[in-house]
This record gives sequence, C-alpha cells and structure tokens, in this order.
Amino acid sequence: MSGIVRANNAGQSGAVSNIETIDSDDYVDVSIDTAHIGNDQVTGAKLNPSLVLGDIIYADGTDTIARLAKGSEDEVLTMGGSNAPTWAAAGGAVTREGGQDTEATTTSTSVTDLLTSTTLSIGQGIFFLIRVLKRKSSGAAAAAGFGFKMNTTVISEPVASSDANNNVLGDCTSTDRAEQGGGYTECPASKGNYTMMGGLGRHTSWNAAGGTVTGGAAKWSETGLRPAATITAIVGRAISGSSSITIGLDEMNVFAFADS
Repeated sequence: MSGIVRANNAGQSGAVSNIETIDSDDYVDVSIDTAHIGNDQVTGAKLNPSLVLGDIIYADGTDTIARLAKGSEDEVLTMGGSNAPTWAAAGGAVTREGGQDTEATTTSTSVTDLLTSTTLSIGQGIFFLIRVLKRKSSGAAAAAGFGFKMNTTVISEPVASSDANNNVLGDCTSTDRAEQGGGYTECPASKGNYTMMGGLGRHTSWNAAGGTVTGGAAKWSETGLRPAATITAIVGRAISGSSSITIGLDEMNVFAFADS
C-alpha cells in the first residue's frame, strides 16, 4: 500500500496517497517526505532558529542554517572569519570620518568659529580632506573668508578678502550680491621621517542668481602646521567684511584616506 499513515484530529487512520501538501495531521513522527511538501508552505515560524525583522539566515555548514541578527543603520554585509557573514561599518579607500551638516552663520567682522566636528579620530599618518559649502548674502560691497582649526591649532586664519592665501576653505567676493560655493582643503599625513609642510585648498564661488563664477587656490603654510597628534576636531572659521552681510558654512564633511 502506498501513501502515508494519517492520524487526524478525529483519531482516524488510513492510507492517503497522491497528496501535494501536508500539515501536522499528516505524519506521526518527526520525519517528513519533502517531496510531498507543497511550494511556499514552509514559513519563518517553522524555522529554527527563529527570526525577527531584519535578520538574515545563512549556511553555517553543509545543509545547516544559522541566524545573522540585523546590523545597525548604515552598516554593510561583509565576510568575517570562518567564512561567516557579518555586519560592519562601511569602509574602503575613502571613509567619512565625520562632519557637521547644520548651517551656521555670522555677521561678525572678527574671526568666528562656525562649524565644529568633534567626533573624529584621524591618526598622524592619515591623509584627509575637508569639504564645505559657503555662502554670503547681499547687503554690502564686502568680501568674506573661511579657514579652519585642527583640534585647537589654527591652521588657516581667514581674512575678509577675496582670493587671499589664508582662506583655504574659500572666500566670497566683494561684489554686493548673494553668493554661494564650495571649498575643500587637503591635509597631508604627518610622517616621522619627513619635514612637515603645509597644505592646499581650492574653492569656487558663484552668483546665487546665476552669472559669473570665480575660483581660486589657497595654501596653508608652515606657520600653521598639522598638530603632531590624533586629529579629534575640525573647526570651520569665518570672517565677514561687513556686519551688513550674513556669511555661513554648511555641510562640512571630513574624509580620510586609507593608510598605505
């Protein structure tokens, strides 16, 4: 006689054949003929280990499975030891170390700290970049300048002048108009067998209403050297040429390059 022995809820038994799906009433021990399990009939509730939202199951051996608990926000799936998948922080040749994405503004004609990132940990041997957005409003024929500090060391003290060397995070022109633009500066690694030198910054400014685009390069010299310590904070600084205009920094991001 072909089929399986069925013990149903009424206590009846008999031969059942040619069925395509089964449930718990269709068997009397822990063995199941998988050929008779219908498509899409096994749910997560029937699996061991049990799963929660975001989990992944993977093979931890031949024909055995395990649960990988969900990772944290922005983590990526990577291969860990013993050929087991794991969650890890996104990495690679370039890594965002931190920054500040809330705009800060000033009308001060004295140098003012605007944006600060204090969540950094960049060793002396790491090359990194600082990128920002900068802007000024109309209101006076006055320029603006942007510089920065590493930790508490002033690297580039900004001046209220267009295309000045000190403005390594950029400047705005003295034209009475609203302007915005981007700026970045390169921060060389500090190696023990080299004499520390300065860095280079580049920037663009453009009329917020369209029209003329300006750009330039600036440098921070040997008088404002990278500190001989781990960089834990970057502070964006600015100065306005007139209290009648508002200047601002926004979207400051710090990117580190892998140490080769």
